[in-house]
Amino acid sequence: MMNKMNKKVFHIGDVLKYIPLVLAAIVVVLPLLVVFIG
Repeated sequence: MMNKMNKKVFHIGDVLKYIPLVLAAIVVVLPLLVVFIG
């Protein structure tokens, strides 16, 4: 039952796991945007 409840609940911990991935993606994408725009 606990597992079913946890799947439905939005966890901040899950977001924290993806923050490094998002930051890495931004670091990679921003230079590309600068190159295309510039």
